[in-house]
Amino acid sequence: MKLKMISIAMFLLLSACSNNPSESDIEKDLIKAFSSCHHAKVTDVKKINGMATERDNVHDVQYSFSLVFDEYKNAKQLAEQSKFLSEKFSEIISEKVEKNDSLQAIANEITESSFLEMEKYEQENKFSPENLNGRPFGQAYGEHFRAVQAGKQQIKNHYDEEYKIKVSDVKLKNEEEAQEKIDALEIEKLRINYNNIKSEFNKECRFTDKFASAFIISIHSLKQVDTDKFFHGGKYDFTMNSKMLKTDNGWMLAH
Repeated sequence: MKLKMISIAMFLLLSACSNNPSESDIEKDLIKAFSSCHHAKVTDVKKINGMATERDNVHDVQYSFSLVFDEYKNAKQLAEQSKFLSEKFSEIISEKVEKNDSLQAIANEITESSFLEMEKYEQENKFSPENLNGRPFGQAYGEHFRAVQAGKQQIKNHYDEEYKIKVSDVKLKNEEEAQEKIDALEIEKLRINYNNIKSEFNKECRFTDKFASAFIISIHSLKQVDTDKFFHGGKYDFTMNSKMLKTDNGWMLAH
C-alpha cells in the first residue's frame, strides 16, 4: 500500500513537471526565434527559475543563454585597423596643434610690438601750432592727421608681413603637412569598406521573429551590448525574464 502511494505521488509529480516549461522548451524556441540570422547561434541555454501564474497556460520563466556570432568577412580586422588609424589620426592632429600653439607666443609678441610702435609714432608726431605754416587750422590738422595715419599704416603693414612670414605661413604649412599624413592613412577608404561590410551583414542577418527583433531592439536601446558590432563576431551572454505560453505545439516564448 505504501509503495503504491509513493508511485502515485511520483506520477503526480512527474505529471506536474511535464506541465511546466522545461529548459529544452526554452532552448527550442530561442533557436527558432534567432534562426533567421545564419551568422548567429544560440548556445548555453539554462533555465534558472520558473513560476506559474494565475493562468494555467502561462508561466513566468527566468533563463540565461548566449548568442554566438561568426566574424563576418574581415570585419574584426578592419575594426582593429580602424582603431589603429584613429589613434594615428589623433597623434597627427595633436602634433599640429602643438606646433601651432608654439607660434602663439610669436604672434602675441608681433602684435604687441606693432601696437607699441604705432603708439610711439603717434606720440612723436602730435599736432602742434607749428604745423599750421600759415594754413587754416582745420586744413592743417586734417593733413597732419592723415599723414600720421599713413605712417601708422606703414608700421602695421610691416608687422603684418612679419606675422604672415613667422605665423600664418607656418600654420598653413603645418596644416598641409598634417593633411598629407592624414591622406596617406586612407582612413576614408577604410571607413567605406567597413561600412559596406556592416551593411552586407545587416542584410544577411535580419531577425524577423517578433521575439528576437524586440529583444535586439531592447538590448540596443538599453546599451547592454553594442549590437552594431555583432558582425565582428564573438559571444554575448544574457539573462532574461519572459512569459511562456502553453500551445498545441508545446510551450512557447510570449511575443
